[in-house]
Amino acid sequence: YFDGYLLIVFSFLFFLFFFIIVCFCFFFCLFFLMIRRPPRSTLDRSSAASDVYKRQPYIFMHMHGIPRTMQENPVYENVTADILKFMFGKLRYFRSLGIEQIIADPGFGFGKNMDDNYRLLNNLEVFKILEIPILMGISRESMLYRFLDITPEESLNATSAMHVIALQKGAKILRVHDVKEAVELVRLLEKLKA
Repeated sequence: YFDGYLLIVFSFLFFLFFFIIVCFCFFFCLFFLMIRRPPRSTLDRSSAASDVYKRQPYIFMHMHGIPRTMQENPVYENVTADILKFMFGKLRYFRSLGIEQIIADPGFGFGKNMDDNYRLLNNLEVFKILEIPILMGISRESMLYRFLDITPEESLNATSAMHVIALQKGAKILRVHDVKEAVELVRLLEKLKA
C-alpha cells in the first residue's frame, strides 16, 4: 500500500521536474532570441550578414499595381518617364541601404498594355542615365505573339529581333527561354562591334 503512494509521489516529482526543465528551456530560448538577436529591420549596416547581402546583385523590376490587378487598365502619363522616375526612387533607396550591385528591369508585360511595352522598348536608351545594367525580359512575351497573332512557341524570330533592338538600345542582360539562340545572337552582335 505504501509502495503505491511512493510510486505516485515519485512519478509526480519526475513529471514536475520534467515540466520545470521544459519551461526553463523554453523561456531561456525565448529570452536568448529576443535579447541576443536584433530584428532584421535594425540590423547594423556593419554586421556580417548585412554586408554579405549588400554585395549580392539585386534586381528590381517595375510593376504597375500588384500581380492580381496589374493588367486592369494600366494608365501612365508617359510610360517611359513614369518608370524612369520609379527607378530613380528605388535606386536611391537601395543605395541608401548600401547595396552595391543593382540591376533594373523595366518590367515588360507587368502592368503595361501592348502600346506601353513598345513605347518603352523604343525609348530604352533613356534608361542609360541610371548608370546601372538594364535587364530585359521580353522573351516570348505576349506583346510579341499577340501582335503577330502567333503562339508563344512560334515567337522565337520576334524574340530575337526584339533582343537585338534591346541590346542596341543599351540592355545589358537578357532573360530568355531559348538560351542557345540568345547566345548566338549576342556573339554575332559582339562580332559586329569588334
